[in-house]
Amino acid sequence: GQQGGMMHNNQGHVVLSGNVGSSRQILSLMLRTPAWSAVQSLFGRGKITRPGGAQIALRPPEREDPNDIRPPESDLNWHIDGMGQGKLDPFSLLIGITLSEQEGEGCGNFTVFPGSHHLLQQVLSEHGIEALMRPEFRVELPVGPARQLIARPGDVVLAHPKLAHRGGRNDSPHIRYQVYFRVHHVDQEIIAEQAMATADPFVGYDGLQEVIAHCRGGM
Repeated sequence: GQQGGMMHNNQGHVVLSGNVGSSRQILSLMLRTPAWSAVQSLFGRGKITRPGGAQIALRPPEREDPNDIRPPESDLNWHIDGMGQGKLDPFSLLIGITLSEQEGEGCGNFTVFPGSHHLLQQVLSEHGIEALMRPEFRVELPVGPARQLIARPGDVVLAHPKLAHRGGRNDSPHIRYQVYFRVHHVDQEIIAEQAMATADPFVGYDGLQEVIAHCRGGM
């Protein structure tokens, strides 16, 4: 199809055709803004590889009749990236950059389960990724209530790869546009192994270690 035109991928998600995600304009949203400095400050300068592309995530309107009232989404509807492919640590940080107004809930908002990365890191270390793929196991996990993030164009979200999340339902009349970058530590495999061995979700986050030590009573 036309470069940048909307199409459905193999999972049924609406995406843009062509190589728009690796274009200079899209990469500049990360590499030529304070977002890149913020990412490096978390891990240490030179510890994160420069991204070569991004996911452009579109969520079209889902409600044909604006008067329809639908029940809220279940708090059991969540995932962590890579779970469906059985990958424990496919990347180090998820960065979401908002391109369209999400001034209220129900606009296709990026939806998170705050604090769930601590629980899920522990679960992965003890039971492996296969446990999260079993519905009877997932239903027992207290990941907590979901929170839809209110965002305006230009807002940036930094999300831990073990943070439970989902794409929110879009009951607005507009397409929701979001760009997601997934960045990798230069020692990604080693960091992932250490995180699994210690059940510590912040292995490799050098820029956070003093804060973490203080929060844990180490200072």
